[in-house]
Amino acid sequence: MQDRKLVINETESASVRRIFERFVELGSATMLAKERRREGFLLGVLQAYEALGETELATRKLGDFLTARYGSLADAKVALGDVPAIRQAFLDVQRDLDSVAQIP
Repeated sequence: MQDRKLVINETESASVRRIFERFVELGSATMLAKERRREGFLLGVLQAYEALGETELATRKLGDFLTARYGSLADAKVALGDVPAIRQAFLDVQRDLDSVAQIP
């Protein structure tokens, strides 16, 4: 606020716009929240990948990540959505990293 008026924070405005645009696309705050939590979860997976190497991206590790972060698969489903959506997001990260690795 400046002079009793709201002022746009330019640093964060692009992120806020993306969130609102995605909300309009999805039409659901609940779905948006789960999508954002999935992104946060995947960021943790990527941090493990950076620290420990590509074995952290093995599909068999997905259950371990979910249990470590959320306590149980049931709690992970509540936070992130159904298992197929979580698995697909995990596979998308693998695919995207692989495509980046292919660039000469």
